[in-house]
Amino acid sequence: MIKLRRKSRIEKRIFLICLSFFIFFLCLFSPQPLSAIMSGQIGIKPAYPDPAVPTSIGRFDYSLAPSETKEDAVEVINTYDKEIVLKIYSVGATTTPDGIFALGMEEVVEDVGTWIKLSKNEVTLAPYTSEIVPFTFTVPADAEPGDHMGGIVIQEKEVPKGEGSITIITRVGVRIYERVPGEIIRGIEITGFNWEFMAENAEELKKVNFGKLQSFLGFRRKVHFSVGLHNQGTIREELKSNVTVTNMFGKEIADFDTENGMIFPKKDVTVNVNWLKEGSFPLFGRYTAKVAVTYEKDLPPVEAELAFWAIPYSLFVLIGILIALGVLIYLNRLLIKELAKKEMVVYIVRPGDSLGSIAQRFDVKWKKLAKINNIKKPYHLKPESYLFVPQGSILNLFLRQLIRKKRVFWIVIIIAAIIAIVLGGWIYYQYQSRQKSDEANQQEEQNQSIEFQPTAEESRDQTRKEDLKKIQSALEQFYQSYQRYPLASELSKTNQAGNILDQELVAGGFMAELPKDPQEPTYYYGYRSDGQTYELTSILENGNDPEAISISGFFIYKITSPKQELPDSSDSETTT
Repeated sequence: MIKLRRKSRIEKRIFLICLSFFIFFLCLFSPQPLSAIMSGQIGIKPAYPDPAVPTSIGRFDYSLAPSETKEDAVEVINTYDKEIVLKIYSVGATTTPDGIFALGMEEVVEDVGTWIKLSKNEVTLAPYTSEIVPFTFTVPADAEPGDHMGGIVIQEKEVPKGEGSITIITRVGVRIYERVPGEIIRGIEITGFNWEFMAENAEELKKVNFGKLQSFLGFRRKVHFSVGLHNQGTIREELKSNVTVTNMFGKEIADFDTENGMIFPKKDVTVNVNWLKEGSFPLFGRYTAKVAVTYEKDLPPVEAELAFWAIPYSLFVLIGILIALGVLIYLNRLLIKELAKKEMVVYIVRPGDSLGSIAQRFDVKWKKLAKINNIKKPYHLKPESYLFVPQGSILNLFLRQLIRKKRVFWIVIIIAAIIAIVLGGWIYYQYQSRQKSDEANQQEEQNQSIEFQPTAEESRDQTRKEDLKKIQSALEQFYQSYQRYPLASELSKTNQAGNILDQELVAGGFMAELPKDPQEPTYYYGYRSDGQTYELTSILENGNDPEAISISGFFIYKITSPKQELPDSSDSETTT
C-alpha cells in the first residue's frame, strides 16, 4: 500500500511539471494579441520603431540628404479570422482642400511615393498573423530641400461588395515624412477671404425656443468664413486662425480661435472658420471681420479683413407685406363705406336738428351716424348739410352695392387672390429654401464621414483622448465626494501596478476599470495632482494633431483641472 501511494504522488508531480512546460511553450509561441489593431481589421505600422522616438511607432520620420538611401520595413497585420490577400504600394501625400492629411491614390504616384521600393507588392496573411515587408527609401539627387510626404498603403486585393451597387474600399496607410536638408524657406500668403450665411439644421433648431421661427425671420444665421492660403515655403506648416468680428459701432462681438490642419509646401488650402457662438449671431448692420493666420510662433501672422452686411430680408419682407395688408384693409374700409353710402338714405339737416334726434327718427345709433359722416366732437350740425343714414349694417349695404356693380366686385376678388397667392408663394419659397439647405448640409456631413478614414495612429490617438476624458469625469466625481483630487506629487503611470488612480478611482467605485493606452506598456497615461488641481497626459503618435503640444520632441495631449493648470514639471517621465 505504501509503495502504491508513493508512486501515485510521483506520477502526479511528473504530470504537473509536464503540464506547466506545455502551458509555458504554448504561451511563448502562440500569436500575441495586437492591441493597436482591433479584431476584424487590417493594419500597417513601422516594423522597427525606435524606443527613443515615440512617434516612430506609428510613422516614419527621415532627414536624408539627396542620393542617400535607407533600408527599413513595415509590419502588415491581419486580425481577421480568415486568410486575406493584401495589395501593398507606395503613394505620395496631399491635403484635402480644408487641410486634412491624406495619402494619394494607387493610380497617382508622385513625390515620396516614387522614392520607395517595396520588396513585394502583395502579401498573403493567415488569420491573426503579421508579416514584415522590407523597403528601400532613396532620396533623388535632385530633390529640393524641405519637406516631402508620402506613405505605404495596404488594401484587400479582392474588394468586398457593399449593399446594392456600393463598393467599399478600406485602405490603411502609414505615413512617411522626409525633410531634405538645405535652405529652409517659410512663408504663408492669404489668397482669398470670403463669407456666407449658413442656416442651422433642424436638429440644432429643435434645441432653441421658437428656433424655426427665429431662423425663418433671419435671427439665427451662422456665418461661414473661408480663407484661401498658399504655402510659399519649403516645409509643411501647422495652421491656427483667429477671427474677430466688430459691429457698425466698432464693438467687438466675437473672437474665436480654431485649429486648421496643415498645408504642404507650394500647395493651397482653404481654411474654414464658422461663427457659431450662441447669442452673438449677426442681426442687422455692417460687420467687419478680421482673420489672423498663425503658422510659426516666431513669425508674424498673416492677416486679412472684409466687411459684410447682415440684413434679415425675410423679416423685412414680412413687415412690408403686413404694412401693405394694413393699407389695403384701410382702403378697403373706405371703399366699403363709400359704396355703402349709395344704398343709404340722404337726409338734409334742418335748423334745430341734432345727431340724437335724427338717430332716434331713423332708429340708428347716433355714434354710428357720426362715424359714417365723419362728424367729430362737439358734433355740431350745419343746416342744409347732407347726412347719410344707414338702413342696416355697413357690410350688407356694401354687398348689395357690390352685387349691383359686378366690375368692382371682380376687381376686389382679383386683388385679394393676388395678395393671397404672393404671400403663400413667398412662404413656400422660404420653406423650400430651408429644406434644401438642411439636406445639402446633411449630405456634406455624410460625404465627409464616408470620404475620410482615419489612419491607425489617428484612431489610437482618438482612443487616448476619449480615455483621458473618462478619467477626467471620474476625477470630478471624486472631487465632489471628498473636495479634493487623488494626491500624486510624482508622476503616476497607469501601466504601473497599484498606481494612485487604481487605488482611489477604481477601488472607490468611481470607475469599473482604469483605461489603458492602446500601446501599453510602451505608452501610458500620466497623472499628478496637489489635491486641488491635476494634470492628465498622454503621448500622441500623430504629430499633426492640432491638440498636440510639442515638448522635447514628443507630442503631448494634456487635460488639466478646470480650476487652474499645474506648473510645468521638469520630470521627463511625463513624455516617455
